[in-house]
Amino acid sequence: MLDYIPWIGNGYRYGNNHRGVDDITAPQTSAGSSSGTSTNTSGSRSFFPTFSNIGVGLKANVQATLGGSQTTTVGGSPWRTLDQANLQLWTGAGWRNDKASSGQSDENHTTFKSATGMGQQGQSGTSAGNPDSLKQDKISKSGDSLTTQDGNATGQQEATNYTNLPPNLTPTADWPNALSFTNKNNAHRAQLFLRGLLGSIPVLVNRSGSDSNKFQATDQKWSYTDLQSDQTKLNLPAYGEVNGLLNPALVETYFGNTRAGGSGSNTTSSPGIGFKIPEQNNDSKATLITPGLAWTPQDVGNLVVSGTSLSFQLGGWLVSFTDFIKPRAGYLGLQLSGLDASDSDQRELIWAKRPWAAFRGSWVNRLGRVESVWDLKGVWADQAQLAAQAATSEASGSALAPHPNALAFQMSVVEASAYSSSTSSSGSGSSSNTSPYLHLIKPKKVESTTQLDQGLKNLLDPNQVRTKLR
Repeated sequence: MLDYIPWIGNGYRYGNNHRGVDDITAPQTSAGSSSGTSTNTSGSRSFFPTFSNIGVGLKANVQATLGGSQTTTVGGSPWRTLDQANLQLWTGAGWRNDKASSGQSDENHTTFKSATGMGQQGQSGTSAGNPDSLKQDKISKSGDSLTTQDGNATGQQEATNYTNLPPNLTPTADWPNALSFTNKNNAHRAQLFLRGLLGSIPVLVNRSGSDSNKFQATDQKWSYTDLQSDQTKLNLPAYGEVNGLLNPALVETYFGNTRAGGSGSNTTSSPGIGFKIPEQNNDSKATLITPGLAWTPQDVGNLVVSGTSLSFQLGGWLVSFTDFIKPRAGYLGLQLSGLDASDSDQRELIWAKRPWAAFRGSWVNRLGRVESVWDLKGVWADQAQLAAQAATSEASGSALAPHPNALAFQMSVVEASAYSSSTSSSGSGSSSNTSPYLHLIKPKKVESTTQLDQGLKNLLDPNQVRTKLR
């Protein structure tokens, strides 16, 4: 879905000459070597980190924890690649173990404790994001009974994995240096990424689970076929979020720094996208801050939309999306019906049958932030057409689906016990842990359409909405 994002890799920037070209057909330099920067002459593609192959660039210290690595030297720079014989890869979708060892199935095998690094693992303390804890902490499943084994100790615990997600997706640890993100088959997530880049709309984390501590399988759905008409239970991860946990590696690595305490402020030296994190024990307002990226006008340009693919220039790098403009009816944005932007009753949600049809382009303002133009004439025409069709048919209900499944969102609260102010490690005592990412965003069950719409209005901060309506 994505190619050539510049801030991915083993501590090295790579440019347009790092395209993973076929070295036999690549242009030759005067020295006789290909300009694809690889000395490989076998005709195979180079091991450059792109989002279209599995072994995308991981930092060496992260890669070393994943059960083995290989080094490929390209253009004088070492690139870490995955050992295909022991394939354990980190993705934006969660910890994934593609090689089942003896006695281990390929189901989810991670508890919340190991995902956050809290508590003891095999008689020794762990810090947040210790990948070794993910290997020790397993869940065995027998029917509906789940047993958690923590090192040498075995006991019953609440499971934090989602039973109805695709295989191998589990809650993830706080690995700030885990840089791999693959989502080739999730057009919805790519759409969220695009909208965040262009500074268009806030998107909330996905809705799943219920008010109880244990996630309920009845509230976890992945396929629209399973849902039939009940779209309120669709479980599509929003970016920066995995199974109810914020994914800090994704948020911080790709979108710059967020601030604790709900400020969500941005700097001009890093991309300005991230989650606004609530204070501990408060109701969550974990909205996605999308004021656009803090780059200069020279950094963003050449936006090209062709069919179902899109590409644009970003800081001299090419970002490509393919087959992503295929959502069903989706939430487009927010408009004010009155003058008081702080009054949720004066905010109206904009739903669209074809949300992408209203996008007219983006530019960089004088502050270096990307802003977008939306033309709602087509959206309103779609609404009028659907309303007319509904009036002449036996169909009942709204002209537009009240909870479209192109963008999933949730109302949520923060677990009071899900934040650890300090972590301990063996022999070193306690150390302060100021990471704002150790909050568990706990889904809050919504019973009615009115509740869901009203909750979405309340969670949207109008000061962060940069959408222009023309």
